[in-house]
Parts: sequence; structure tokens; C-alpha cells
Amino acid sequence: MRRRALLSSAALGLAATTGCLGDVRHTVSGDIRHEHARLTVHPASTRFVRGGLTAGSDDRFRAWLFPEAPPDDQTVFTDARGAEEQREWDDEVHSENYDAGFTLLMQSRSPRANPHQAEPTFPDDPAWTGWRRAQFPFEFVTRDLDPDIVPDADRVVSTYLGYFTAGTTPTTGTVAVHEEVDGVGMGTLIEEVETRRWHPP
Repeated sequence: MRRRALLSSAALGLAATTGCLGDVRHTVSGDIRHEHARLTVHPASTRFVRGGLTAGSDDRFRAWLFPEAPPDDQTVFTDARGAEEQREWDDEVHSENYDAGFTLLMQSRSPRANPHQAEPTFPDDPAWTGWRRAQFPFEFVTRDLDPDIVPDADRVVSTYLGYFTAGTTPTTGTVAVHEEVDGVGMGTLIEEVETRRWHPP
């Protein structure tokens, strides 16, 4: 009986410690705040992110975390959207203030007849799930497309690039992609996408 009571006490102590660790993570690391972002869409037959999604990719979602700027001599994006747009996106991912935050790059693929894009769920902020590990709540939302933007495409890829501020920069994380819902709250979880560190292919 005494051993059982001691085990129960140990379990309660462990649960309390786990809760404290979560509080400590938040206190030490601080809030993660979404500051700004840009989005674009292109036919899945072309590759906009080097190493990114195309029509032949096995995965439906792909995400990269940039805790620091990529090397100056490496371009993250291709000219699939034109040279000017490539320059703008590369300038942004290279020029953010990485002393105060980090960048998240996310791609999603969908049929041209029913286009969607993955974007942050507001007002839900990212949350710490471990030491220097975070989870980003996203929604897979319907997107209206001008037929002239992606003519004759069977599938499209949407690309999101967002900058977040944080007292401590996460080095790993997951993007939790949920179904779109009307009103408050999040829909059913579609997939938890593990972030990657970007490297030139």
C-alpha cells in the first residue's frame, strides 16, 4: 500500500514538473509573434523554391525554418515567377533581422480546380513545444485565382514566406496544417509537417 502511495505521489510530482517546464520554456524563450509575410502561387510544373514542391513531389506540404540568413552567395528561389520576383523574395529571406527573429517558408500543393494555400491561423500564435522547438498553427484555406495567372495548370503550388519575432529563435518545429473553418477555431488536423533546414539542392 505504501509503495502504491509513493508511486502515485511520484506521478503527480512528474506531472507538476512537466507543467513547470512548459512555463519555464515560455518564460525563458518568450512569445513568438508573426510580423509580416508574402504569398504567391504558380503552376506545379515549375519549381519556385530550390528543393521545393513540384507536380512530381511525393509530399503535399513542405516547410523550412531559417533561424539565420542563408549564405549571401546562395539563392533560395528560382526565376519561375520571373527574375524580379525571384530577387524580391531572395532579398527578403536574406535581409530579415535574424537577431530578433526568424523566417518560416511553407509550400502547399492543390488541384487547380480547387486551389488552396497554407497560411497562419489567426489569432493563434505559435507555441513552444520543447527547447528551441515550436509549433506553428496553419490553415489550408481556399484561394481565388485569376485564370490568367496559372493558365492550363492541373495543379498549383502556393508559397508562403513569413517573418516572426522571438526572444529565442527555434531551430526545429512543426507546422500543424488544419482544414479551413468558418468562424472561430481550427478545423480537423490534416498533417503535422516537420520543418527542414534549407540547403541548396
